[in-house]
Amino acid sequence: GKQIFDLDTNINNTAAIMKKSKLVISNDTVIAHLAAAVGTHVIALFGPTDATHTGPFTEKATLLSKRPSAIKPYQHGAKRITHAQAQTMKLISVQDVLDEAKKILN
Repeated sequence: GKQIFDLDTNINNTAAIMKKSKLVISNDTVIAHLAAAVGTHVIALFGPTDATHTGPFTEKATLLSKRPSAIKPYQHGAKRITHAQAQTMKLISVQDVLDEAKKILN
């Protein structure tokens, strides 16, 4: 598909771009939730946060996390994140994301 780069935009334009997209890949931010809200497939990447606690919750969302259960998830509102929590995002490989994207796009 066509790549769209619009770095100077607002939330309405971002939502419109996402609605026309086949897939949005995002970390655990408002972007993942916005994609879900407009009905676009989303792969949401979770490092330190708990994917089952924060969503997005839709049939079109793939929640991808590799955080070992031995590392407690970051709790929203905590003053800071631990080093071990911060490192969990690195456990998700590009190949992991590509594999999930292929399932959605094929």
